[in-house]
Amino acid sequence: MADTEKTGKVASINYRTDFLFEVKLDSSTDTFIAEDTMNQTAVDLAMMRGVKVVLTIDQSGLIRRVASEPADSSLLSAQSQPGAPQNVPLTRISTQVHGVTGRMFCEVFFKDASGDEKSVQSFDPVIEHLAGSAFLARKPIGLVLDPIDNNRLLGISKSALE
Repeated sequence: MADTEKTGKVASINYRTDFLFEVKLDSSTDTFIAEDTMNQTAVDLAMMRGVKVVLTIDQSGLIRRVASEPADSSLLSAQSQPGAPQNVPLTRISTQVHGVTGRMFCEVFFKDASGDEKSVQSFDPVIEHLAGSAFLARKPIGLVLDPIDNNRLLGISKSALE
């Protein structure tokens, strides 16, 4: 049986230590399970921002991919300075499994200096966490890209400056 996609806003998350991370969408009565921290974080971030997601669900009910729709760009922090690539506003965070390696990775989407949405990828859950907290707070962040592969995110730089 092939994977299916479910779309909606995250209505609830239920988790207890040593139990399942259960996710329900507002458009379904089904419960889906997020096993890994990248998908758990992406689901939580989408719920906190109130954006719709497309969940890719396998035949066991496990979430294999989280794709969130962009946040309303009018809600992005006024601090963002489009001319400064080290200070970019994030628009969404999604996850998926790499087709070759089978490893989970996150995609961090942002507005570039011209206002176009771009994305970079990371296999590091700490990157997803740091990007996610900036996304929730609507704060721009600095992205450290791989000098050889500029689609690969190597680091994040954040400051508490208002």
